[in-house]
Amino acid sequence: MAGNLPDLCLHGIFNHLNDDDKTLYSCTFVNKRWSYSSIPVLWANPFELIKNLELFKPLLDTYFSFLPQNHLQKLEIKPRFNRNTMSFNYPVFFRHMNLLSIFRGIEYWCQKEPTYEEESYDALQKEVQICEALVEYLFIHSSKIDTLVIRKFSYFDILNLSGSRNVLSKVHTLIFDNELFANQSSTLSNLNQNFRSLTCYFEPPHYDSIDSLKQLIRSQKNLIDITISEPQGDKLFPMFWEIFHSSINVTSTITFIEFEDIQFPRNIALIYHLSSFTNLQYLKFNGCDLLGILFKEDQLIQEINSCRPLAFKKLNTIIIIETPLTIELLKILLQLSGEELRCLELLDMKIAKFNYIIKWLEVFCLKLRRLVVKDPSNKLEIVRIQDFFLKFDNLPYVIINGEKFTSLT
Repeated sequence: MAGNLPDLCLHGIFNHLNDDDKTLYSCTFVNKRWSYSSIPVLWANPFELIKNLELFKPLLDTYFSFLPQNHLQKLEIKPRFNRNTMSFNYPVFFRHMNLLSIFRGIEYWCQKEPTYEEESYDALQKEVQICEALVEYLFIHSSKIDTLVIRKFSYFDILNLSGSRNVLSKVHTLIFDNELFANQSSTLSNLNQNFRSLTCYFEPPHYDSIDSLKQLIRSQKNLIDITISEPQGDKLFPMFWEIFHSSINVTSTITFIEFEDIQFPRNIALIYHLSSFTNLQYLKFNGCDLLGILFKEDQLIQEINSCRPLAFKKLNTIIIIETPLTIELLKILLQLSGEELRCLELLDMKIAKFNYIIKWLEVFCLKLRRLVVKDPSNKLEIVRIQDFFLKFDNLPYVIINGEKFTSLT
């Protein structure tokens, strides 16, 4: 039966497996239809899928076989495969451009080649030249690159490569750090005003990138998804965060916000800032520190309800992972999202006053459909759990410290 599935169903299945290279690879051998449907997914993001460094060698040998002969001669590459005997034009399927991953793969490939046993500087130059040639070829010959990652990479400027500007004008997902991005953001702002997803890593200290980021954000018309990370904890967050919550053009379009590794300052008006995103549906804190944020609960709720009555009215998902927080902050989020909230996950964190959280859910969030709580250091339980289920119309189960409870438990 599976062999007779419509192509549209096969595409959906294989796209769902886009990060499972072993399964995708096996699917290519089922039959011709499965092969033609799974190969584009398998080759959309091959550099990210590889876990074993040895696999970079055949991957790059395959790509190098497509490079023009004059490039191969200039770079002193002897292709191991004949492109004319290949069943697919693999570069056409390339979708995810992570410059550092590509360079690391080439770096490993060159170490395996006896031709490149020069001095370290010469070896690096050769690796950069090969990377430039491959990236340029992918820019020109890929049918659609939709994701660009510019992070910890400064070996060359991709905007100088042939085909880059045409491709970058159509990219919808951009992942970058502020330090290396500053020189390219102005051009990107002019090339593309339709990024849908941005992931920003704030690396220390590069203050001159603030204006560049502001220009990029304020040029966007359809931004939906933002992830903000400050892995070094160097207090840059408030300056960069202000760009997002004060830009009217994106506060009306963003539906997904994730904070990662942010140590929030005590005086930040975080909840009030979040209330400016009128279409916010998904909020996630991962590895952050929300302890110590100062606020007056009643005053804050009154101010938001008065000045921004639509705030949090579409927020249906809250996920908090490894993030210390004051219980009152969670209460405000539950109260403001109210019956719109469908999913609450509190994972790998110490949870104080769990019975308070349960009571707030019963009062504010009666349309909850998913509750997952994990605190390995604490034995959590819902007293009179059957009565708890009766409060909700569509809550099929809850998961507490890995144990699943249903209304029939």
